[in-house]
Amino acid sequence: MNSVPALIKKTFGSRLRSLRINKNLTQEDLAELFNTKHPDVKFSASTVGNHEQGANFPTVVQLYIYCDIFEVSSDYMLGRSNLTKWSTTEEISNAVKIALVTDNSGDYKKIALKVLEILDIDVDSLTDQDRTFFNKNIFRAINKLYEGKLL
Repeated sequence: MNSVPALIKKTFGSRLRSLRINKNLTQEDLAELFNTKHPDVKFSASTVGNHEQGANFPTVVQLYIYCDIFEVSSDYMLGRSNLTKWSTTEEISNAVKIALVTDNSGDYKKIALKVLEILDIDVDSLTDQDRTFFNKNIFRAINKLYEGKLL
């Protein structure tokens, strides 16, 4: 079995700790919440601590449950994205409509930056995967709008 790279363990642990603290939960509180929401998967405060410190890495089921509890994506937890949540296609489409009302220059880069501003997304914090996601979906929304499918 392949081991999890240290950087992923560190990123996961750091993000888990930050999310837990932001929700004002102790490790014990989180373990109790985990066990209440998912009684078939037993958790303890030391399990949470080991995950935060990178001593152990969660199973796929445990990762899923953490994401469920904190309402974040697994990509965020694993460091593949710096966004806690992906914007929905509808949110992106609505932002594109607003951006095009304020800027009809046809300059894709300016429109895309305006869309990200409307969505309150810091461009500098985006990973390559985030940029690909937004470029693809902004481009799709613009094309659908021009085809009359979003009007």
